[in-house]
Amino acid sequence: MKKYSKISKIVLMLFVTLTVMIFGVDAVNAASAPNTLQTGTSSYAGNYIGGIRFETKTLSSGGYAYCLNIHKTTTANVAIARSKKMDNGFAYIIKNGYPAKSLTGDKKKDYYITQMAVWLYQDETGQNESGYGRNLSASFRTKYVNDEMAKKVIELVDGALNAQKETLNCKGESLSANATDGNLYKSQSGKYYVSKPVTVTSVASYAVSFTSAPTGTFAANAKGEKKTTFSKGETFSVYVPVSSVTTGTTKVSVKINSNYSTKCISSIVYEYKPGNSGVQSVIPAIVYDSEEQEVKEEISLEFSVTVTDTAKIRVIKIDASTGNGLSGAEMELQDANGNVIISWTSSEDYYVIDKNITNGKYYVVEKKAPKGYVLDSTKHEVVISDTQKEVTVKVYNTRAEERLVNIVKVDKDTNKLLPGAVLVVRDSTGKVVVRFTTSDKPYILSELKDGTYTVEEESAPAGYVKSDEIITVTVDDAHVSQTITFTNVKEATTTNVPNTASSISIIFYILGILIIGSGIGYVIYNSKKQKLNK
Repeated sequence: MKKYSKISKIVLMLFVTLTVMIFGVDAVNAASAPNTLQTGTSSYAGNYIGGIRFETKTLSSGGYAYCLNIHKTTTANVAIARSKKMDNGFAYIIKNGYPAKSLTGDKKKDYYITQMAVWLYQDETGQNESGYGRNLSASFRTKYVNDEMAKKVIELVDGALNAQKETLNCKGESLSANATDGNLYKSQSGKYYVSKPVTVTSVASYAVSFTSAPTGTFAANAKGEKKTTFSKGETFSVYVPVSSVTTGTTKVSVKINSNYSTKCISSIVYEYKPGNSGVQSVIPAIVYDSEEQEVKEEISLEFSVTVTDTAKIRVIKIDASTGNGLSGAEMELQDANGNVIISWTSSEDYYVIDKNITNGKYYVVEKKAPKGYVLDSTKHEVVISDTQKEVTVKVYNTRAEERLVNIVKVDKDTNKLLPGAVLVVRDSTGKVVVRFTTSDKPYILSELKDGTYTVEEESAPAGYVKSDEIITVTVDDAHVSQTITFTNVKEATTTNVPNTASSISIIFYILGILIIGSGIGYVIYNSKKQKLNK
């Protein structure tokens, strides 16, 4: 009976081991996570990356475990007790490492990669055991950048880092708010200080209230409609009456609430510790999933906005002929000493500067004009004072006359356009500006900077002689639009004219021979006839 009992245990262990090998990481209910486990034997795992070597850790019931401290003694043939739940990053590594997934096709290498990923993830998230320092080199990512196995280690760790940031376990979303600017600014009417729109992320509607604010403070939607409850995806702004602010700065505390239901499911891995503190703690390669359940949550968050009477400079670029806004100009705001405070690229609307603006003198300067326009070289002075807190600056641009060069290739005799020639245009440094093949229309070269250019022919059209001419073109205010012409002559040809005199001579020779032949024949014929008559 003992013999059969022993055989039964071996069969059971083999079954569990095969189950783990075939189906990967175990996934069972969290309630069934045992308080203790027993580790099995260990064996040499290899030293594939940089000579780092360690042991493979197993569980006596089958499967594998991964240690959490490279510096301690290998966990083998000891009892280990459940210690704490690990974060989503560790769960990600166990669910995407060995034996859940094949990483290289080599089980020994796959175990090695997964163990290295656990250590590197600990290092990069500061979860190393106190007093022992890093498991791996701080330069691991760069030191082994070309190692194929190291790349797989880093890939696992990057996935774990993303998993740590995300709420992987819940199907819903958590409440969050984004106030791009903590200041409120005086409205156009001058009656309120108003915040920039606050973006709220929630799975349902949300409510806005104030725990500390001046009298008359309220929240409003993008249309300026006063509200206390906002729909999912809707933004809000804070309004504070100017009459309620008596000092330079006032704090406003805003509270956001959202009630919603969601279904959650947790993927959990646990740390297990041996009784001997000199032996490594481990994470068994087992994921425990809690039962799916409905959860009701109320989430609140608070942030503050500051009411300040900040100065404001509004700048807009305008087309001098149409009065429309101009985009694409590179602009700067400089202080009185010429130091750049802020740079920006213009749009068709006003650009508002409302930070770091104190009393004093400023200059709005255009560094680069929009395409097709002349640069405005004027430094536009702006003065901010206690009596002048808001200034609008309009900077005008006139259209630049476009530089055009028409390049024409023609037949010298017929003056007709010739397709098929390859021409090249170079600037004054010899750099090729454009290389093109002529067609039956002039080639128009535009958007040229002022300067000197050359045009020459690289190959002629079929049947024409290549031109060696190099034409120089000057582009400036005095040479805005011009046309240059290249000509080609046809290649020389030799025509074989028949020798009619020679042909006539041959005909006469043939006729002469025929006549002589006929005469000889006639003589012979008469001679025979005379003999017959005798």
